[in-house]
Amino acid sequence: MATIKNGRVLAIISFGLFLVSLGKSEDLPCAARNVGIEGRSIVCVCNATYCDTITREIPAPRSFVRYTSSKDGKRFEKSYGSIQSLLNRTSETVEDIDPIDISIDTDEDEKEKYFNFDFGANFTDEFQDPLWKRVVIRVYTIIYRQEIEGFGGSVTDAAAINWRKLSDGAQRQFIDTYFSNKGIEYNMIRVPIGGSDFSTHPYAYNELPWNDVALTNFTLSEEDLFYKLPLIRLGQAATNNEVKITASTWSPPVWMKSNERITGFGQLKPEFYQTYLSRIQQRYPNKILLSTEASEGSMPWNREKVAIGSWRRAKRYISSIIEDLNRFVVGWIDWNLCLDSNGGPNWASNFVDSPILVYPEEDEFVKQPMYYAVGHFSKFIPRRSRRIGVERWSLFKLENVAVLTPEGTIVVVMHNRRKSQRTVHIFITRLSYITFVMEPESVSTIEINPNTESD
Repeated sequence: MATIKNGRVLAIISFGLFLVSLGKSEDLPCAARNVGIEGRSIVCVCNATYCDTITREIPAPRSFVRYTSSKDGKRFEKSYGSIQSLLNRTSETVEDIDPIDISIDTDEDEKEKYFNFDFGANFTDEFQDPLWKRVVIRVYTIIYRQEIEGFGGSVTDAAAINWRKLSDGAQRQFIDTYFSNKGIEYNMIRVPIGGSDFSTHPYAYNELPWNDVALTNFTLSEEDLFYKLPLIRLGQAATNNEVKITASTWSPPVWMKSNERITGFGQLKPEFYQTYLSRIQQRYPNKILLSTEASEGSMPWNREKVAIGSWRRAKRYISSIIEDLNRFVVGWIDWNLCLDSNGGPNWASNFVDSPILVYPEEDEFVKQPMYYAVGHFSKFIPRRSRRIGVERWSLFKLENVAVLTPEGTIVVVMHNRRKSQRTVHIFITRLSYITFVMEPESVSTIEINPNTESD
């Protein structure tokens, strides 16, 4: 059991215990730490010599690989299965098998009768749940939605400063756990244009001379050169994927604002509407600016800015990403890549939580449940994947999103917010399906290879 002291988690981890034979993909497991707070999940500890890893395995034809993380401590746990077929289980034709059409008011005897008639004889008996309580969905690879651009996080001053406080070995582990093929493979970065509240002091580019409409002093800062740019460059070097960068302004120079202050209520003066953006667009033509700032603990009613090991916050991340993707969003970028144990530094005291917390005194960082929440998407949904159609064939539902990858596999992310397990059937054709059990309060990414050996 770990103990809490001054908001810090103190525990002794024997990293040697984890260096064992890991089977098929040789992934390194989470060095789990119990945070010692009732109702919380574990965190995974990384240092200069050890950090858990995850590799994406392309399933063999007619099979699937499932990756599961849960409140009870699973982190990208792998399981394997095969695609099953109804052809040998029923005399009905494809046209006879229709989507389930029942309502919550349907009598239970009628439900059992309906399912027994259409589906009851067609599923295996390996699960004990009543069939009408199961979750059944159908994915349609011929229904294309938006093309996915990617996932990532923000390289703020605060994130880069915390990263710099680690040793060279721990810095490399940090880079790999976010960007490499051993980590969750971020392929997008957001960086502020100048400072933000997640800096040690307020600043903007071209603060002087005053009223310099030509922006003759539009230069990078020490924070860019010593902190942010090294992190960004190492992230780009750690992956074979293109890491795309988006830039956003937190505040222009104060002389452009009506209140002439970095904070408080102020508006951009009308005469400067085009000045700041025009300079950025001149340097980076044909690019767009995205406003992204997902974070937890930022609301005034959040008494705890950093809630270490919170699965509740991971659940909100998962739900947010699924909803955004299902509403045609092409990418999702988190806020700070990492923060300290207080949720900073932040000169305005606007502290928030982060997927990774850095503890420089121990030369370690811990990966919170939020890190794995984002990773269930960023790791397994590569750029140029296309969202595909999903139809529910059952009374109960779980949050989900499905894509077709460039490799021709189907990736489905499913989220069970409930405190009870659910048996899941995913149909990839009218007669072919996979089956598994979703643990309570868990998220699963399922990659399915629907092709045959001859395809």
